[in-house]
Amino acid sequence: METVELVRQALVEAHESLERTVSGLDQAALDWQPPGTANPIGATLAHIIVSEDMVTNAILADRAPLLQTSFAGRTGVGPGRTGSRV
Repeated sequence: METVELVRQALVEAHESLERTVSGLDQAALDWQPPGTANPIGATLAHIIVSEDMVTNAILADRAPLLQTSFAGRTGVGPGRTGSRV
């Protein structure tokens, strides 16, 4: 198996694992602000998905990420909108 296929398979398996982990969560659980300095699950999930987009498109495929092209302005993610308190 080639390196590209190994990386592709690893990314697919990691994303599928993430989807299984959060599949039963409702919006209230995603938005819940835990005490302390932790971020809401939804904000962390958004960060992971944006990171996947950047890695797979901008870095590995050398093209613009979907966040900046076909999904620009339609993600609900942006400065001050992710729930992050960092």
